[in-house]
Amino acid sequence: MDLDRFGKMIRFSFLQAFFISISLSVWAAPVSMEYQLGFNGLFQLKKWTPITVTLENRGRDIQGTLEIVVTSGSEFWRDVQATTYALAVELPSQSKKLCSFTVLIHTFAHPLVIRFRQGPTVLVSETLNLRNYFTEKQLVLMLGEKVSPDFLTMLPPEYQTVTIRPEYLPETWYGYEGAGLMILPVGTLKSLREKQFRALQEWIERGGYLVTSADLHYGIFNDENVRQLLEVRVTGFEKIPAVPGLKSFCGHSLINKEPLLVLKTEMPGALALLTEKGLPLILQKQMGLGRIVFLAFDYQAGSFLVWPGKEAFWKKILSLKPVLDLQPLELDQQIIQNTLIAAMPLHFPDLWLVFPVLVVYFGLFWVILRKSKKEQIKPLTALLGCAALSVLLAGGTWTWFYYKNHSEQISVNRFWHLKKSDNRDLTFCRSLTGLYAVKNIPYRFAYDLTDHPAVPLLPAKLNEQVLRSLSLEGTKKGQRLTVSLEKWSYRFLVMNLIVPLPISGKAVMEGNDLVLEFNNASPYTIKNGCFYFQERLFMLAEDLLPGQTLKKRFSEKEINEQEMFSEILAEKTVKELADRAAGRYARSVEKIVAFEALTRIEKAVAKRNNILHFCGWMEEDFLPLVFEEPAIQGNGVTFFEWTLPVQGAEE
Repeated sequence: MDLDRFGKMIRFSFLQAFFISISLSVWAAPVSMEYQLGFNGLFQLKKWTPITVTLENRGRDIQGTLEIVVTSGSEFWRDVQATTYALAVELPSQSKKLCSFTVLIHTFAHPLVIRFRQGPTVLVSETLNLRNYFTEKQLVLMLGEKVSPDFLTMLPPEYQTVTIRPEYLPETWYGYEGAGLMILPVGTLKSLREKQFRALQEWIERGGYLVTSADLHYGIFNDENVRQLLEVRVTGFEKIPAVPGLKSFCGHSLINKEPLLVLKTEMPGALALLTEKGLPLILQKQMGLGRIVFLAFDYQAGSFLVWPGKEAFWKKILSLKPVLDLQPLELDQQIIQNTLIAAMPLHFPDLWLVFPVLVVYFGLFWVILRKSKKEQIKPLTALLGCAALSVLLAGGTWTWFYYKNHSEQISVNRFWHLKKSDNRDLTFCRSLTGLYAVKNIPYRFAYDLTDHPAVPLLPAKLNEQVLRSLSLEGTKKGQRLTVSLEKWSYRFLVMNLIVPLPISGKAVMEGNDLVLEFNNASPYTIKNGCFYFQERLFMLAEDLLPGQTLKKRFSEKEINEQEMFSEILAEKTVKELADRAAGRYARSVEKIVAFEALTRIEKAVAKRNNILHFCGWMEEDFLPLVFEEPAIQGNGVTFFEWTLPVQGAEE
């Protein structure tokens, strides 16, 4: 009897332990996580980097938040701050989900944390030592199943070639910031997700460089992605035993035992860099600020792989990379920050408003004391009158300044700097946003940060401000940025982007006269315009209105009579233009920033008589922010500069 009972207890214990172990394993690890940092594990510091995370759920349905925490700064300098990139994720039972992020890493001194949490509970987490992943070299991205190992070492030493699978490409155009060149077979375009393909297009349009090659499966050229990007029409193929024309292209002829298969292609708008017997072998197509090079043959074919001149060939291809000249003049960022702080919406009343109030207050105070001294009123009455005046002044001041500002809680102002070169639609933009709070409150604003990445700036004096974290959360409607601020504190965010701006024009020398023509197809009015030409500064009396074409002629006499550029003239011109500005904020910013800009322009283009540099202002926010509650007051102003070649002018 005892033995039977003992045996049952043993069997029950084993059964209980079995079920407990199963439940614990399911509870402890229902979710697993894999990640790909950068491009095949490589990234560059201070450049936007893609991170792809794959979550697998082997348990029940889960709703959670996937977070990547990037820490920057130094404990020694007291400037440590964390940026959290977050994405809400729904994981049904027995499912996998791929999530793509683009993050900015400033230093490898702090680990990077990837975690998936449900509420406050972290279900899975990984901590990465970034020292093992960073590189100082610009990356060349190779895609394809048959990448030759010797290709990884044939490019110049300042480049590092990495192979990457298509699913790990970024979903934002700025995720390619660390990439100097991408090389892929045309068939790879078919496998890209919609967001990946759009990001690739936008990267090329903003100055990226793509090299793609032929595929003997003609059907691939009917794929929607391929047709959108390349617009190639294939009519057949030919076998070419030799390509002597490559000698003029890269210094080496191609002569092999095996013939090279070349597609017969047509690409509208493309330039043939190399042809052989009337057959285009290498085609170049401009796309915005970037470039696509199409090889009408397979660079992974055997006859090309064993060619001794392939290293020189790829170096030549690399030299075709487009060079951007859209970087703006480097205005002193600290001057702009100080200007924004001085002109912030939460400010003390102007002196011209305060002075009359003080005159009335002290005047009444003096009248009461004088009447009391002449015994026209009793001392007690005089004392009560003075007290009443003081209470009224204090109450009015509190209502006028403190209550008004405190009820608004937070405010914002922004400065945009736009740089346009020639008549290209795409324009380089830099935005500086100042956030100001009178209460402990988080800023939350929705913004399409897919195209406009935001970066927090450190305060000038770190010991005067407590640093707070920045959170960037992906939602179904877009992305939401959250910045927490201490009471009576401020914070700055900077954004660098390239956007279309449909403004065109030309400058032509007709004899010795200068003829200008500006066409503004944008929705913005450009005011307070001036331009620098032949070491002289000229003002435009007219505003450039939306939908307007403005033509101006400056005679030889007007040009010669114009005073030569000097800082005194620049200061006078800036003051005259700023006085036209509408509103306190615009006047404050234009006076300081315009003078700084004009002096730098003069140094940049002096002695270049074939260049005209135009400057103007848009007294509005170029791309307004959309804030969540509470409503936020603020101002925005945009500085626009434009470099135009002068046709018919001598150097």
